[in-house]
Amino acid sequence: MKRKLQALRQRFFGGDILNRTQKRLTFYNSGLLMVLLILFAIIVYLLLYSVMAIQEKQNLQNLINQTLVYQGEVQSKHGNQQDDPLMAVNEDLFFYAIVDSSGNELAGNARMRPLQRSISASIRGWIPKEGETKSAQFTVPHPSGMGGMHRHKEQMKDHQVHLLLSGQPIYQGGRHVGVVYVGIDQTAHKRLFEVLLWILANVVLSFYLVAFWVSHMMAKKAMGPVQESFLRQREFVADASHELRTPLSVLHTSLEVLELEEEEKLTDYSRQVIDDMKDEVKRMTNLVGDLLTLARMDSGKADVILTQLDIGPFAEQIVRSIQPVAAQKGIQVNAQLLPSLQVVGDAEKLKQLFYILLENAIKYTPENGKITIVLETRDKRWQLRVKDSGIGIQPEDKQKIFERFFRVEKHRSRQMGGTGLGLSIARWIVSAHKGEILVKSKYGKGSEFIVTIPLSLKEATTG
Repeated sequence: MKRKLQALRQRFFGGDILNRTQKRLTFYNSGLLMVLLILFAIIVYLLLYSVMAIQEKQNLQNLINQTLVYQGEVQSKHGNQQDDPLMAVNEDLFFYAIVDSSGNELAGNARMRPLQRSISASIRGWIPKEGETKSAQFTVPHPSGMGGMHRHKEQMKDHQVHLLLSGQPIYQGGRHVGVVYVGIDQTAHKRLFEVLLWILANVVLSFYLVAFWVSHMMAKKAMGPVQESFLRQREFVADASHELRTPLSVLHTSLEVLELEEEEKLTDYSRQVIDDMKDEVKRMTNLVGDLLTLARMDSGKADVILTQLDIGPFAEQIVRSIQPVAAQKGIQVNAQLLPSLQVVGDAEKLKQLFYILLENAIKYTPENGKITIVLETRDKRWQLRVKDSGIGIQPEDKQKIFERFFRVEKHRSRQMGGTGLGLSIARWIVSAHKGEILVKSKYGKGSEFIVTIPLSLKEATTG
């Protein structure tokens, strides 16, 4: 489920930074309009519902007053629905009852005779306070007997009647002598509000689709100048990076020639200056290479060539190559690698991924620290875990470490030669292989980077 959600998120928010920004603008703007439309629909619905509720309560109070006025007359007409004065003068009245203090019904009537007992039973013992109402639902059985074979199917079904009931105690000389109850039929009103709710929902949905399309067009138009500027900047970075590689190579070679030819004439200070220059040239060469990689990534020209390969041997070779660097800091490297592991991937990109994670671990692990490298398979996927005992990452920085040029501790990163581009490139390589990269870290106790990539193209497309 988690992988499907990630795939869905990648589908909607994937692509380069401009496409992601445009999609986010579209969703955010249309989402805001959706919220406003929903609030508008809710306000309209509640406003109409409140007006209807107030009118129903006023109607109930009027019916109570009429029942009190006709109290003597309705008691004398008890049981005769056709001659009932209250039923005759007020079509809104569905039910009424007059009950004495002992709970005996003195008078009562309902427009549907089968419901009279059910309604009386539901209000028995209820002494309503002023303005108090009670909603009740009753089932009316379908009529039986005459014309059963010719009766419409809908008339054969039981139907529900929704009543709103209220009442008022009766006092004579300050003594409670009974309660008068009245009820009105809310069935039509409830159906009306159900239809209104359905209409409002469809109106909101229709307007949201229109708003989504408008937001998409506005975001696309707004991102036009930004995209043009970004393309020019990207082309400049790519061209500049490409042009800088040659002079940097020449400069590095010249320094080595100068060191060889003038070795005997160089003072210790001059040798140190040349070594520092070589280190800076090497750092600039790495930076230019990373910038060129990022520029190709942004332009879509950084092709990933997927082939069947065995990453076991070259993982061992990479670990051996970083052993001397780790040994200079007294770092213990513990490697748990599979001797052979057939996967589908780009060999050069995967090697770059290994080097980025291992060099990053060495860079941020103090002297006499420890690095653990694990290469294994899990559920049709292969997993690389690089764990160090370094400085760790602050919780608020975990979401930022894969951003370009972000460094956890900038002053230490400069001293160590960090550019803040390695993890961004690593995330792109993993994403290009349909995998995911996660980081677990406790500040001051080290970090663990976990890379999970499908073993085959089939798993990459269906996972």
